[in-house]
Amino acid sequence: MKLVDVHCHLEHPLFAKDVDEVVIEAEKAGVAVIVTNGSNPDANRAALGIAEKHEIVKAALGIYPLDAFPDPDYAKTNKLKSFDIEKELEFIKENNEKIIGIGEVGLDFKYSDRKNEQIELFVDFIELSKVLRKPIIVHSRSAAQQVIESLESAGAKRVVLHNFEAKLKLVKRGVECGYMFSVPPLVLRSSHLQSLVSQVPSEQLLTETDAPFLGAFKEQRSEPSQVAVAVRAIAKLKGVQQAQAAGIIFDNFNMVFTS
Repeated sequence: MKLVDVHCHLEHPLFAKDVDEVVIEAEKAGVAVIVTNGSNPDANRAALGIAEKHEIVKAALGIYPLDAFPDPDYAKTNKLKSFDIEKELEFIKENNEKIIGIGEVGLDFKYSDRKNEQIELFVDFIELSKVLRKPIIVHSRSAAQQVIESLESAGAKRVVLHNFEAKLKLVKRGVECGYMFSVPPLVLRSSHLQSLVSQVPSEQLLTETDAPFLGAFKEQRSEPSQVAVAVRAIAKLKGVQQAQAAGIIFDNFNMVFTS
């Protein structure tokens, strides 16, 4: 049984001391592919380094919306250095052969008022993903309708909606567009995610951990090895065996990321 984590952050400081062990534990748990997502220049370079070191780790590069347009408190809390967005876009283009996707990118209207700037950058990333022929891994917080509208308007096809927080009518719209929905271990304690899994066809589901976040248990660091929790939850909600669910999800991954 092959498992896949399409969205995590192995470059996060919470993994600084034991990232190698975390990857080894994931492999022991049956995880065949881990996609670690960058969010700013430092994270992007760290993601490439980890992917180069571990065969099962693949890198996606992007700019997280709050990192692109941070307020002073966010920048200070996250020790974020100022950077040139255009230069980082060029860096991503230059490393096209080393990456499996574009991410983490998207919109976050909950913690930022700079909506127009976020939308403009998101559209740039959608176009970049099309030019580079890579799937785009999308963050959406309090911005689901704008995310869907931006993707639709740009004609995006290979889309992964990460931990999609939206009303079910927007989930349905994403399904009709053919987008994929990645589900974290948080599904164990989220009625919304459980409803999402029930509504989305199995052929449009993927699994993630968003490690070190969105774990099955509060106050506990999430890790890629815990993606099995999401698979078990999906299997139960879909009324199939765990191995069958894992197989469908891995086939979905191959279709989106390697075809």
